[in-house]
Amino acid sequence: VFIDGYFWHGREIQRLLDKRPADDFWVVKITGNMERDRRQRRSLMEEGWSILSIWESDLKRKRTRENELQKIADFLKQ
Repeated sequence: VFIDGYFWHGREIQRLLDKRPADDFWVVKITGNMERDRRQRRSLMEEGWSILSIWESDLKRKRTRENELQKIADFLKQ
């Protein structure tokens, strides 16, 4: 189970791209993080691992917390 921070893992990358040029330090950093995440998850899946990704902000937000916790519980029961 991966619990990703929305900023560091690119959930709002479009908002960042709207405000900064493509070669900005943070744009390069975040897009690099996103690519690394894809590579690592692909590698784990090729090794037979099951993966669930959850956004940290969805766990913190009251209106989405229970749903996300249920997703994690269901995933772990598999």
